[in-house]
Amino acid sequence: MTRVNFLHVTETSLQDPRAARSRDALLGAAAELLREREASAITATDVVRQAQVSRPTLYQHFGDLPTLFVAATTAHLHSLFDDALPQDHLNSYEAGLASIEHLLEHLRADASLFRHAIRGPGGFAVLRALTDTLTQRLRTHSPLRTALDSPQAPAQVDEFLAHGTVGLVATWLESDFGGADSVAAMTDRIVSLLAFHLAASTGAPLAPPAVEQAPTPGARDARHHRSTTDAEALA
Repeated sequence: MTRVNFLHVTETSLQDPRAARSRDALLGAAAELLREREASAITATDVVRQAQVSRPTLYQHFGDLPTLFVAATTAHLHSLFDDALPQDHLNSYEAGLASIEHLLEHLRADASLFRHAIRGPGGFAVLRALTDTLTQRLRTHSPLRTALDSPQAPAQVDEFLAHGTVGLVATWLESDFGGADSVAAMTDRIVSLLAFHLAASTGAPLAPPAVEQAPTPGARDARHHRSTTDAEALA
């Protein structure tokens, strides 16, 4: 199994503006290359040529390609999370639901990047890093925080939910995103599973009673139609 050095970036490299620019260039290059082809088909020469940096610079910042691919995918996921859930709506169920759908829309649009990274030699490390990212987000940037902080919540329930969600999404990214695999359907599936596990483990509902009503007539159908149309447009 490929070993990934998660702590390779040095304090000096983070403080030096030139080093920071080189690091950002490498992350951007890795993301672009992963959109084009499998991680196993990307070489160090490909990366440094795309980033317009030297080979020693690549190894100075990341040590090896699997570590770079982990950093590139997690950095991209962080940016998607930041865009999906505004800071002033962290405790809103409606905003949380919309953020899941928004996040899935962007993951679908950039599915090749994540698929190629997960399938690569450092795929397990990528999944682990994505799971760690989601675990942290569930604890600090989601409407689930109150339930997860409940005295009734079992230890590591956040990690359990994150592992399950990442595994589900990783499989979904291999689909055609139509029908039962549309963004709207996947959003409903994730919310239902999170609600079930939270209720079973903590007794806390995912949504307040006022929100647990049937969707507005036609709303879910409209979401499914939009996602299906988008998937067809990408085909």
